[in-house]
Amino acid sequence: MKRFFLAVLGFFLFLLTAPAENLRGPVTALVDLSQERETAGEYPLLVNEFLAVFPGAKGDFLEGIRVSLRIPDALREAAGSYVILFYKRLSPLPTLNQTAYQGLETGNAILANRPRFSVDLPLGAIREPLSLELTLEDLPLFITLVSLSKAMPRAAENSPFFLRVSPLWSNRGRAELFFTGSPPPVSEIALWIDNERIPFAGQPLLLPSGVHSIRVQAPGFREINRTFAVNSTQTVRVELPFARQIPGLLFEAPAGTQIFLDGEKINPSQEPLLVSEGEHTVLFILEDYRISRQIHLTGNNNYKISLFLDIFVQEY
Repeated sequence: MKRFFLAVLGFFLFLLTAPAENLRGPVTALVDLSQERETAGEYPLLVNEFLAVFPGAKGDFLEGIRVSLRIPDALREAAGSYVILFYKRLSPLPTLNQTAYQGLETGNAILANRPRFSVDLPLGAIREPLSLELTLEDLPLFITLVSLSKAMPRAAENSPFFLRVSPLWSNRGRAELFFTGSPPPVSEIALWIDNERIPFAGQPLLLPSGVHSIRVQAPGFREINRTFAVNSTQTVRVELPFARQIPGLLFEAPAGTQIFLDGEKINPSQEPLLVSEGEHTVLFILEDYRISRQIHLTGNNNYKISLFLDIFVQEY
């Protein structure tokens, strides 16, 4: 039993440390998935040629790759003699002029005698029949066809297969946050998306498509609340203006009262008067009466300052 366990362990270690294969052949096309659509055209591919597939600028939204192969009538009877192979972790990066590479085989399938072969290659998953394990970091990907027979059928020498490669996008988009005004260091910013606190270090946010709410807090600044919409595979710019916390003053006094703040006459209104934090002097003048008070203002608070004149009657 121990020997069997060691043999199985050795087999798995071999799989994990399998060396890269030497690959030789022309690269016929460089496919940028971010530019591909469902209606993209077909790429002709002869046996032992390579098609290189890149994630492109929208790779963060990629969930998988759909590969469809059209088998011409001239090759269909011998389709079982061909294997479609996929290689990842390519070195160097594929170009149209390079013919020698190294890569790791990540899956293969024998073609069947039918007009079309189609398979989805999911990222971050293992799925039959290819037993494929693939991540975004493994791309770009090589797709190639090889013959199982040493004597290649004559029809295959000049008759290409036809490949169509399509991206499988996730239902997510990106939100880039732009702080305006005089923002604090990012380390002091607390962020909530849809009422859930999330870690934030200045990076773009990957979010499901739809409408989202954002709340931003930082010491000494007013809280920011916004809503914004994210579309699938698109990037939206969300501007967040930072403003310092400023106290506000409301005044209440009898009609005819003159009000001075730090020696400057003011005209009270229904809206708070925004002033700086710290010490201030308020002066009320009503005919021959003068009343002043030192006040200390802090934070994003509103203060109501009232002057009351009343008559008190007391028995004695």
